[in-house]
Amino acid sequence: MLKNHKFAWIHRESKFSSLSIFSRNITEFVTSVLFDNGVDVYYINEKDLDNFSHAAYVGSLFNIDEMISSETFLKPKNILCAYDVDCLHEINRLTNLQIHFIKNTEDDIPIKKEFEDFFDCCICLSSGLNIFTIPNILKMPLGSKVIIADISKHSLKINKDILNKWNDSNDIDLLIQSLIQNDNNILFEKNINLNTDNFKKRIDLKYEFVELNFFNLDAVKRLVDNLDSKKIFWNLSNCFNYIPTALIFDINTRYKIQQDFFNILNDSGKDFYVECTLADGHYQPITHVRNLLNYKIDNRFKILPWYNELSK
Repeated sequence: MLKNHKFAWIHRESKFSSLSIFSRNITEFVTSVLFDNGVDVYYINEKDLDNFSHAAYVGSLFNIDEMISSETFLKPKNILCAYDVDCLHEINRLTNLQIHFIKNTEDDIPIKKEFEDFFDCCICLSSGLNIFTIPNILKMPLGSKVIIADISKHSLKINKDILNKWNDSNDIDLLIQSLIQNDNNILFEKNINLNTDNFKKRIDLKYEFVELNFFNLDAVKRLVDNLDSKKIFWNLSNCFNYIPTALIFDINTRYKIQQDFFNILNDSGKDFYVECTLADGHYQPITHVRNLLNYKIDNRFKILPWYNELSK
């Protein structure tokens, strides 16, 4: 956490009028990450910059891990910027959804003892090795269902190949390297340590792969209605606060989709539990979806001058 640190957005208009909304949206996304890490965020004009040691122009794009590191905030007078939304090739890269993360970008899901051997179905994204790690962490009972639901056909195919070709007699790291060695749609280094020593392939589970756009609520409802499971864990990860969707949809739009999503789960008559990063950047550990039906966006977003206008 970075409590007691201050950060300021410096007002600036994009030179491409069509990218102004991207500029606002990415500023909201980065603000959500800063809030979740305990940073106080302000919005200023350039003439007030002397009052802040750490700042960036509205619409700046960052390596988020570097931005929220304590080392960043130890540097005096650090004006942060890698790219901004006027950098068209970077916008094009960030909005590419046909990719596969060979290592999940999140820490392992914290699981309370009460949720072990509890769920008869889990739904997760196809990033990393969720197909194996999450069922093992949950200690799912014999015959439970594992659904890999993702917008990326490419990532789903890689997960299918891993599931079908891996067994305990071959090295999963080498298998993955062979699958991705000539793949230009892989994110993260191809020699990364996947930490695959502590889990096994569960042949006693039922696996299903579903291409799903989480923002298509009709498709979400069809999937939910067709489930015959009773106690379901949905690892939503950061789908409501993910850079490609945050670029396109402002925080209020993502919040509305998020809440409509939760209502679909709650109204299904099944017991849905979720774990995710919410649209405002708040991390939500495993909880029953009914506990999120009245969730409100963090009111600290009011520091952004356009936020009140959008939320009317």
